[in-house]
Amino acid sequence: MSISNNEMLVDVCESTRKSFSDKFYPLTTERSQAIQRCTAIVKIDRGSISKNGPKLRAHTILSDLWLYCPEVFILCALSTYPTKIGGLKSDDYLETMLRWWENVAHPKGLTAVLIQYPDILPGKPNMPSPSSYPAHLQESDLIDFLTSGSRAHGPLTIKVPDDYDEMPVIEISREMCQDLIRFVLERQKERLSHEFKATEDRHIGP
Repeated sequence: MSISNNEMLVDVCESTRKSFSDKFYPLTTERSQAIQRCTAIVKIDRGSISKNGPKLRAHTILSDLWLYCPEVFILCALSTYPTKIGGLKSDDYLETMLRWWENVAHPKGLTAVLIQYPDILPGKPNMPSPSSYPAHLQESDLIDFLTSGSRAHGPLTIKVPDDYDEMPVIEISREMCQDLIRFVLERQKERLSHEFKATEDRHIGP
């Protein structure tokens, strides 16, 4: 059955999203092949498929999802086939999928697929700049950052408002903020890599 509307696409992606957790597990052969099928569609020269309506439509939709939300691209790839995605008739699919993604949990095991399987994906999408990329800051990362020479950016300014209903604010320079985000993202990538290695070792066994 084709994916004819946004609700159907959200439903199948939501079902697949729930199959992931914060624990990373290697992809099965079937899942790897599913991602490769959609990757192949994105990589095709658009001019060569201009006469194939569903295939061209699938190329457009999957390319948009990969560009603006790689995790949702993976969920679509694992949830259905390119030929079925090509049956989507709505024009606001991207807005719908991004809005849905903003309001659900993002399993770390899904994000890890982007890091551990770059060879089966279309290629590096246009990621947000460090100044706008969401980074989850852990206390240990902040301490390591502050003790690793970051003070070259200048001193921190702490403001404690008189109004107890207002939160205190620590002001740092834009440059320091961008460096902190890069530092945190790199730490997150390292942690995911360690989890992947540990999972591989358990699967291989003694």
